[in-house]
Amino acid sequence: MKDIKKKEKLKLIYLFFTIRAYLSLLIILTIITILTIPYLLITLIFDKKKIYLPSIRFLIRLFFLLNWIIIDKKVDFNGIKPPEKGERRIYAINHQSLIDGLLLFLLPGNIKFMAKNFYAKIPIFGLVVSYTGNISIKNNKKIDTLDIYYSACEILDNNYPLVIFPEGNINKKGKIGKFRNSAFMLSKEKKSAIIPIVFDTWNALRPGSFLVRDVNFSVKVLNKINYETIKSKSYKEISDLVKYKISKELLNIRKIKSEKNKNYYRNSIIYKKIDDEIKKELLINKKNNFI
Repeated sequence: MKDIKKKEKLKLIYLFFTIRAYLSLLIILTIITILTIPYLLITLIFDKKKIYLPSIRFLIRLFFLLNWIIIDKKVDFNGIKPPEKGERRIYAINHQSLIDGLLLFLLPGNIKFMAKNFYAKIPIFGLVVSYTGNISIKNNKKIDTLDIYYSACEILDNNYPLVIFPEGNINKKGKIGKFRNSAFMLSKEKKSAIIPIVFDTWNALRPGSFLVRDVNFSVKVLNKINYETIKSKSYKEISDLVKYKISKELLNIRKIKSEKNKNYYRNSIIYKKIDDEIKKELLINKKNNFI
């Protein structure tokens, strides 16, 4: 990570993107502050579960619009609809950037997710973590994994799509880190479908930085993996399958961007080496017939 920082120069456009993003965030926070009391009164009359998530989605879309971004041009939903009654669904996403926490709210259904309690302190996103029944994970070694498991089971049993980041943490080089097999125990034991989703957001807001470098991020929803496909597989095999599909599509997204834009950041040698490492992993897993 230090080598990357040394070889890359800061550009004036980064400053423009950053100022615009934080001004947009300030506007959103101002709106929330002004409307807090009226909103609380409305929730006393109407079911807050039915109005909270749409409100958050509206604010997130407004945030991106203030940044001159039409979010539907950045997200390929692949025709996915909210889950039908009785359908258990897990969204499995690679973790690339802090803005992932905003983008996941655009996914169909009354989503719930697992998040470290660090995220509860982030403006807008933190409100949702705290008040909408998501699973907050403490940032220490004393984690009650059984309690987390039962909470996740309850979410799926109540017909809520569960969002998971199998890597756990943001990868510092824009790769895809090791997937935790335990993240896929639920999919098999609760007979849940898995929908892999690719986030290509690393360069927008890199880990450890508050500088917005790029607005050319992408989200791609992949085809659903039904329970029938994974029921005979081990947890590791399911994990490898999902990682394979996400890694392959991430490379494809970057290849298209590279061909369209000669100045694309991943055209530099240092990033080509990193993406070549992903390609090698794909070749190793190809023998498992994931294609």
